[in-house]
Amino acid sequence: METVGKDVYAFIAPEPKAPIVGGNCVAIIGSDAVLVVDSGHFPDLTQRMIADIKSKTGKPVRYLVITHWHDDHNTGNSVYAAAFPGLDIISTSFTRSAMDAYNPKILQGELAQYPSYLEFARKSLETGKGPDGKPLTEANKVFFTNLMDVIIKDTPQLKESRYLGPNVTFTDQMSIDLGGREVKVFWPGNANTAGDAVVYVPDQKLLITGDILVWPVPYAGNSYIGSWIHVLDKLLAMDVSVIIPGHGPVMHDKTYMKTVRQLLVDLNDQVKQGIAQGLSLEQVKKKVTMQIYKDELTQGIPERVYAWDNYFMPAIESAWNEQKGIPIDENPFPAPTKK
Repeated sequence: METVGKDVYAFIAPEPKAPIVGGNCVAIIGSDAVLVVDSGHFPDLTQRMIADIKSKTGKPVRYLVITHWHDDHNTGNSVYAAAFPGLDIISTSFTRSAMDAYNPKILQGELAQYPSYLEFARKSLETGKGPDGKPLTEANKVFFTNLMDVIIKDTPQLKESRYLGPNVTFTDQMSIDLGGREVKVFWPGNANTAGDAVVYVPDQKLLITGDILVWPVPYAGNSYIGSWIHVLDKLLAMDVSVIIPGHGPVMHDKTYMKTVRQLLVDLNDQVKQGIAQGLSLEQVKKKVTMQIYKDELTQGIPERVYAWDNYFMPAIESAWNEQKGIPIDENPFPAPTKK
């Protein structure tokens, strides 16, 4: 927990060492009530956040704003609802629909897949070899060890989890009075998802972005790259002193936001050029060059390189689909491919 403003506390997740992540959360305290942004991925950490909030105020959490549907930001919803009866869980209409459609299945899928992931990691460490038969590097060993650690800790929590979606939705914006403190919640346009909610605390000039901003590597698969650029333009134009991203440290200027914008512009332009040249998607994927950004953002750190390859580079296909007018499919359960 970090104090990021007067009666504003951010719960900052450490940089992940395995591909099972938790998003940042924020508590904003007014004279009448508390508003929380995102509830986290791991229920035991949600319980700790609630305890920390209660140590700062006797006011109830009446509002829980969910920035988007990805489950690492909202698995703790039911924990908050149990602790604070009558809680309003708020999101865009799109986010509620997506959560209702996807998140219970995601939870079931994680529990079904974790045992095989655990066995795969354990076997790799025991044999000292990867799936290609080559000896594991030290980075591989650390990766598999961290993966096992997270799965072992996460599985019992997920088994006790109960899905709970939003019960209040908005379309463009809403204002919430916490008692002497106004909090603005708005949808700036399609970006990381089609339903990203952004939260702004005017009296602190504090902006909470959800995964519109993720450090050190943006998450951009099945996203809206061209629209995302315009969304960042809107956020850059705001009077902001503190920025809390969906993942990563608290920021006190817009330097990283500008880097992400330029990154997306460069990728989008390269895809546009490839389309103009009549290239196929696979040809464009091979042609797009982002190495300078990759080096800057990952610094060669294995976990960041993994995130770049798996969480950012799918942005090429996202940009292609958007420019071709192909609807972006955020469904994490695509139909089976016919053979």
